[in-house]
Amino acid sequence: MIVYRNYRQPVPVKKCISRIRKIIGRIRGQLYPDYQDAISLLIECGELETGITDLLFPDRDSIFSTRTEMLRKFSLIAGRAVCRLWGRQKLDQSEIDKAEEILSEIESWEIRSILLSVPEGFAYYSLYPEVYIEAACQFRSVISTESVLVIGLRSIGTSLSSLVSAQLELMGCSVKSFTLRPRGHPFSRSAQIDKETEEYISGCKDSFIAVVDEGPGLSGSSLGGTLEMLRGIGLTEERTVIFPSWIPDSNRFINENACKLWPRYRKFVGSFDELWVESGRLQSGFGMEIEGNLSAGMWRSLCYSSEKDYPGVHPHHERRKYLLRTENSLYLAKFAGLGRYGVDLAERAEKFVGTEFCPTVEKISDGFVVMEYLDGRPVCPDDVNDKFLERTASYCAFIRTHFPSSLTVTLDEMQEMILENVREGMGVEWCKRVESACRVPVEYYGMEPVEIDGRMMPHEWILTDKGIFKTDHLEHHCDQFFHGSQNIAWDIAGFCEEFGLSKQQRDVFTEMYMEKTGDTLFQKRLPFFTIAYLAFRLGYVSLAVDSLRGSDDCGRFEKLRNRYKERLQEMLLNY
Repeated sequence: MIVYRNYRQPVPVKKCISRIRKIIGRIRGQLYPDYQDAISLLIECGELETGITDLLFPDRDSIFSTRTEMLRKFSLIAGRAVCRLWGRQKLDQSEIDKAEEILSEIESWEIRSILLSVPEGFAYYSLYPEVYIEAACQFRSVISTESVLVIGLRSIGTSLSSLVSAQLELMGCSVKSFTLRPRGHPFSRSAQIDKETEEYISGCKDSFIAVVDEGPGLSGSSLGGTLEMLRGIGLTEERTVIFPSWIPDSNRFINENACKLWPRYRKFVGSFDELWVESGRLQSGFGMEIEGNLSAGMWRSLCYSSEKDYPGVHPHHERRKYLLRTENSLYLAKFAGLGRYGVDLAERAEKFVGTEFCPTVEKISDGFVVMEYLDGRPVCPDDVNDKFLERTASYCAFIRTHFPSSLTVTLDEMQEMILENVREGMGVEWCKRVESACRVPVEYYGMEPVEIDGRMMPHEWILTDKGIFKTDHLEHHCDQFFHGSQNIAWDIAGFCEEFGLSKQQRDVFTEMYMEKTGDTLFQKRLPFFTIAYLAFRLGYVSLAVDSLRGSDDCGRFEKLRNRYKERLQEMLLNY
């Protein structure tokens, strides 16, 4: 099934350098600058190093390159800045001056563009850099060594490995650090290095080797392939350790090699809950008491009186959330992203101020947006009336007008997704009908893309004493899932399908939308986008069923799978 949006986009190097210069400008001359500026510097330096290193070494990595060594020094400066500020130490301004010198040198290379992917842990999954600082401290407390070779797995492992390297340096270790990118099929990746690098690493038998990554993911193959490479050049398991983001059961890995190797190595993992929640640091930043954890679907117990009414939730895809309390009010804190990723969503929230469509965002704190908590119940299809249809039409019109964007999924890619998900979810006999249904002119498909809402389900709308409000409205145009920015027809199709609107209700709703926007062409797009929406959702819930076997949510997603399949069949029978 095609569900995720796994791609790299070209980004001008000048744009990356400009972002870094702005951050340096904010922290220069300050002994204790804003900690989140240091985090932003870490992320931006890591992205720049990743993109240029990928460009320089498209097939296999090398440790011997003056340019990659300079990029690594640059990221290590950012890593040390974070480590020092996290440890409540002064920032070394001489290193900030050095960073500017390196940045000017990088600029002189005249590399126009690099390919970048979103660092998912920093943007979506609340992977906080400090857990790797803590993991480095754990390593140093139990392993006595003077020399460590740190290997970061690109992409996000670039930034994470600079943290581990920096913290070990600050604790007295001699550190050599570089990055590599495991290559190949996502379920069977391997590490490719040149002969000189292989000889260098194999000569590090007296050092400890630390492999740093955000993973392991579904397959475990990036870590597994790297460990296999190290074994192949003679590095023992006793002197090789892993810095992952979590410790799963290796039996679940798709990659057999990862299943076999994972249990043999020591791992060092920090804890977000200990560092941020139990320490009181997160609560202090909020300036409010943390009443409870609403992550991984736990919010449902506040919104529904019975579990039988719960909507299906995939816990791995839910952002971290907390219920906050002041003396008189309740608030919701939701992870928005670190660095510019969180700032971008906060800026989107500002555009909704005064519209009364959504809860008001009060502040952004340590990667979380803090917004008013809506005391009410989720809307259900029985609540649909003309007043609600008018409000939803106004909401879609507002998004179309205020959030223009660029298309992130081509027509070919959308057609491929529809065909693949129908083939796997419904059978090859439906593919000919899909091919007929997908005949849309390219220019017609790509007109007026916007940063859509992307989540028009009933439980995303809350009925309160003050009216109906749309929640979860910030990030789904730029999350990890396939659709990205699209024509507003995607949201209109989603609303119609998720609420099961009758033909009369659809006609009323679409007429209201057209009156507000003058957009008459969307009706011609709507059949195609309805099929696309249903095919995407069929793929999503099918994967959820497979990954949540044995849980109550698995059963909820099975019901949705049947519903989407029936609606797709109904649509495709017209072709």
